[in-house]
Amino acid sequence: MGWLHHGIVAMAALSSIIPQTLALPSPISSNANQRREPCAVIAQAQEEQRKKDSFALKLFVEAGLAHACLMSVPIKKQHALKLVNGLLPFLEWQSTIDYLKDPPKGYQLPGVDVEGGLKKIRDKVNRDEYPNEYTFQKELTELIASAHDGHFYVDLDLMSVFKFGRTEIGPLVSVSQDGVKLPEIFVFKDLNATVKEGAKWTPSPVKQIDGEDVIDWLQKWSYNGGQRDPDSMYSGLFYSIPKAEQDWYGNFYSVTGVYPGANTTLTFENGTTRAFTNHARTEEVFDGVVDGKSFYRQFCNYDSADERRKRRDNRRSAITTVSQREVHFEKRDEPGKSPRPHFPKAVEEFQSGAVAGYFVAGRNDAAVLSINSFVAEDKISGLQFQKFSAVVSRFLAACGKAGKSKLIIDVTGNGGGTVFLGYDVFKQLFPKTEPNDAFNLRATDQLNFVGTKVNKALLDGSGGKEVEALRGSEFDVSVYLDTHGRPRKNWEEFFGPDEVSGFKFTNLSTWNLGSKALAGSTGELTVAGYLNRANLPPPVFQPAQMVLLTDGACGSTCALMANLLRRNGVKSVVIGGRPRHAGRVEAVGGVKGTQILRLDQIRSVAIQTVDELSDNTEQERLAKTPIGEVARNGDDALSHQGGRSQPSQRRPSGR
Repeated sequence: MGWLHHGIVAMAALSSIIPQTLALPSPISSNANQRREPCAVIAQAQEEQRKKDSFALKLFVEAGLAHACLMSVPIKKQHALKLVNGLLPFLEWQSTIDYLKDPPKGYQLPGVDVEGGLKKIRDKVNRDEYPNEYTFQKELTELIASAHDGHFYVDLDLMSVFKFGRTEIGPLVSVSQDGVKLPEIFVFKDLNATVKEGAKWTPSPVKQIDGEDVIDWLQKWSYNGGQRDPDSMYSGLFYSIPKAEQDWYGNFYSVTGVYPGANTTLTFENGTTRAFTNHARTEEVFDGVVDGKSFYRQFCNYDSADERRKRRDNRRSAITTVSQREVHFEKRDEPGKSPRPHFPKAVEEFQSGAVAGYFVAGRNDAAVLSINSFVAEDKISGLQFQKFSAVVSRFLAACGKAGKSKLIIDVTGNGGGTVFLGYDVFKQLFPKTEPNDAFNLRATDQLNFVGTKVNKALLDGSGGKEVEALRGSEFDVSVYLDTHGRPRKNWEEFFGPDEVSGFKFTNLSTWNLGSKALAGSTGELTVAGYLNRANLPPPVFQPAQMVLLTDGACGSTCALMANLLRRNGVKSVVIGGRPRHAGRVEAVGGVKGTQILRLDQIRSVAIQTVDELSDNTEQERLAKTPIGEVARNGDDALSHQGGRSQPSQRRPSGR
């Protein structure tokens, strides 16, 4: 039944859900500039655009031109080697690294030896086999992405300058024309034109992409996505309202860091064939860029992480006021304006649209709690944990007052967010139940060294303000309970290790959600049912009265909540998946890790524990160990990072 996801809305009903597509500025073509340096063409185009509109932040160019620019950037061998060598000791912190080499039965994706792959890349750099910086960074990015773990990624500087997209085609949708037949693939703009804009022609389904059967092509392309399940990867290709509300139009339209080619050719069932030009977007400042070498100096120059941030800020300082102005116009909580324009009128909704509650029209008994994301913030006010939680509280109270007896918890398109919001929503649904999940970390010498040093310093006060700032962090044993709900007595009791399938992990633990230190470290984010929020109203719905609705995108915090609901008797309905696959579709197709550690966090705590909490003799001993390498050379792993937050390692959810 999974395929019904894309066919659940018949074409006659599409007019109520398809928004107007944004107009695309005229992109810069490479045809008239074939003899010039491609990076110089882009720089000149940006300069001319700013003369016409000084507030213009985004420049659109043809994808082929952007790709040619990237291919002209020379590789700096020593910088590349430092990047790879800097990343290697961090891999120990990735909890799934051993399983990825030889995946267990039931894992549906190819295994990957990340460490071995990095060493092969290093060997190729040493042998001068990379013709340019782009091919090097592309292969490195693809290696990490092949882990299909949303908490484990690299965002390299050159790879983040352009965002490629099939903007001329736009997103695709998968639609059943009567809600019963298997869905067909349509171009979103075609349906928009005929259903919403009143065009008289009939849209034709897509038959082939680049000469290959459309379903086969899409399934292959879906592997560029970050989900860890083939069905959720396929579902992630398409436009859907919950994803569009988060400015995500599906992975056919655009995948971060992936070049889709200069063109994409579609063949339709009615016999029409058309080649569409793909495009690239950039918001970087190309002042002074005249060729690949100057591109490297501008965007890839090997600096310390702090110097890179300063340089990036300086490049963008001239447009800071413009960015603030744009944010002002993008504010979504204006009086009378819903942050979810393509949804029905809400009973309650969060100002950014992350969560909302609805009563189902024509049903006196049914309600929907729709959670698109667990990111509880907006672009103006920042983190809004308590307001997010309050929306859920008020909606459940309204359900009780209205006598609702059925609740759909809709998490379609939800890729996660603030981890403790997952616990918060669960506790409001199950106020008398303690979260009965558990997690662990890969038990390494690095983790044990850091945890031992940090907890000793927190206990005896020997670490100063820098270490005190780690109170309530992942390295503070006071934030953990054992599986019986008892506080962990010391680091040794938490660390273990426990052997699982021949690999060493920490003992299974849960969060101590009643810990003031934990609440303090997260900005006083108190989970419902604990501390000053201990008194909760009785449950409005029983487990049998609730169902979790997912499209397989559910991951991270969403996976955590889904696991808690499942453990407490709530059933799931999954919509989406591969249309020619008869197997069951997994409800949680995203990353199942519940928390992340950024590389800059690991590097920072390594420096604190090695340089500040160890004496000279110990420092000498640690120099050639992985934790010593992170402290000494960790900045090499951060030196080529792009605009996203730093790459991360995940903590897997427990058994």
